[in-house]
Amino acid sequence: MADALVQLAEHHTLSLLAARFLDAALGTGRNLLFTGPLSGCLPVMAALVAQSESPGVFSAAVHRPQQGEAEPLPAAHPDRLAAWQQGPEGVAEALLQHVGVVAHLPAGRLDRCLMRLELALAKGTATPPLAVLAALDVVVVVTPTGDGRSRVSEIYEIVMAEDGYRPAPLFLAAPTPAGEALVPQRAPSFLPALRATGQGALAAELAAAEVPASAAPGPQFRAPPAPEPSDIPRPRAPARAAAAPKPASAPGWELDQDDALAPELPQGALVFADLLAEAHDDQPDMEADDSVGLEPPPRPKVNEAP
Repeated sequence: MADALVQLAEHHTLSLLAARFLDAALGTGRNLLFTGPLSGCLPVMAALVAQSESPGVFSAAVHRPQQGEAEPLPAAHPDRLAAWQQGPEGVAEALLQHVGVVAHLPAGRLDRCLMRLELALAKGTATPPLAVLAALDVVVVVTPTGDGRSRVSEIYEIVMAEDGYRPAPLFLAAPTPAGEALVPQRAPSFLPALRATGQGALAAELAAAEVPASAAPGPQFRAPPAPEPSDIPRPRAPARAAAAPKPASAPGWELDQDDALAPELPQGALVFADLLAEAHDDQPDMEADDSVGLEPPPRPKVNEAP
């Protein structure tokens, strides 16, 4: 790896592992798109392109052939190509027509960068999601630090999804005991390509540094803590309905009840109840008859005249 990338890592512009990854990704023909301040992106882009033996650079100062003018043939095909100050259409053209491209698109944010690239690609014949997948592999977000410097804060891989594509985070800036640093989030999908180009040690480091899904930043579901035994609500017994008032009865009704009430009566009352029941059973049954009863009182005597 070039000394320029090591120096950038020493100045905390990006981590050494991230610098090695970007260099190796270009070595496998991946296309990189930087977004952020150009003054902060150019040092990293130049250090990456300087790794090539036949680099190529496209900028606004490059001569463009006019209509009818023969385009000069390049002396050699560059294996790493840098493109900046080309506008969204020029960047999209470079990404679609070449491999190993390090391009810059001023946007400042990942979502805005991808939207501008989609708008530029939509002017072609391919649909934007398919064109993005065909043109772009890695997005690097550079943000200013507030002290006049800039640093790489996010690195994403463009991967295929059901609705087209999605950016998968590979490195994200996060606080560490030594300060804020680029923390690996997941291994790239092209680890076999890295191993095929002699980057087996780097591929192993990227796979080992992958953050588990449960520890990755972002919204995660967490179960509520288990309540203490004293905090667990106890079930309450249902309230008993008030007993309906019993109908009034003639005195002595307690003696006519069944044996269920017998234990509640004193011993003397039980004996009296038994005697009363026996006396009642000994009496003959009498049928109601109109002839049974008291005779009407005699008529009063009235003094009659002689």
